[in-house]
Amino acid sequence: MVERPKYPERRRVRECILKALYEREINSESAPFLRLEEGFAALNISFKKRDFGVKYLIRLLNLVEELDELISEYLIDWTIERLNLIDKNLLRMGIFELIYEPDIPVEVTINELVELSKIYSDEEAPAFVNAVLDRVAKDHVAPQKLLL
Repeated sequence: MVERPKYPERRRVRECILKALYEREINSESAPFLRLEEGFAALNISFKKRDFGVKYLIRLLNLVEELDELISEYLIDWTIERLNLIDKNLLRMGIFELIYEPDIPVEVTINELVELSKIYSDEEAPAFVNAVLDRVAKDHVAPQKLLL
């Protein structure tokens, strides 16, 4: 069995959140928190980061409709319904962080979501995720925070 590289803990938390969001899409409204806790346990996430992850997921889920509207605004010749579930949830996470998590640097958010797209989506996803998040950042993030 191939051992996975040791990613930073925040990336592992994001990975768990992505899986929880995916679970929500294919199963039920209550399933994401079970998947999140299972992921935290499997990836040995600290209790401090678990707390961050749970709060992040709760806040994101409360904003899904707004995030989906923003995603739709930034899709060119595409609709949100046509996005695969992974890409849609990566964009939800990225836009959520860019707009509602001001303490996370823009370049960190974009890089982390692009890296997750390399692992969980197809070969075109990293460029797509990067392009959409870059445009959102330029339109919605204070200029002094942008280092892009």
